[in-house]
Amino acid sequence: MRTLEDRIQINAPHAVVWGLLSDFSGVATWAPYLRSSSPVGDVESGVGAYRVMRHFWGFRLEESVVEWDDGSGFEFDVVRVPFPIKAVRETWRIEDAEDHVVVATRVEYDTHLGPVGAAIDAAIVSLLVRREMREGLKGLKRYAETVATGLPEVAEGEAIA
Repeated sequence: MRTLEDRIQINAPHAVVWGLLSDFSGVATWAPYLRSSSPVGDVESGVGAYRVMRHFWGFRLEESVVEWDDGSGFEFDVVRVPFPIKAVRETWRIEDAEDHVVVATRVEYDTHLGPVGAAIDAAIVSLLVRREMREGLKGLKRYAETVATGLPEVAEGEAIA
């Protein structure tokens, strides 16, 4: 099992950042690698919340919350994930700092195919997972800081009119 971790400082109030994170099915609003995300079932947040997402590259992901600490973070299992990845658990945590918050994420996963899968992971998969973790954190930061300042949302690279 491989574990990857990353974190980012966000210059926005805890309530703004937690509001974005706790909207479990709204992740495509700020995660740049997702085309869409939508809830499945009646539970929108907390243990049992389930979402289906379409990745930018076209594949489908499904995730289910297994732990929830209101205002602090959550863990979810990735129920449907692209091959050769398997057994994925992801954690998101938010911590208050002096004049900002820090959001940390951890992804634990394994791969199919034994030693071949491990070689593929070392060469490609872990790099892609780490890149998407980083881009997700940066997307959350951009969106949360935009919301916190009250500026209209702009796409990356666009100028504010």
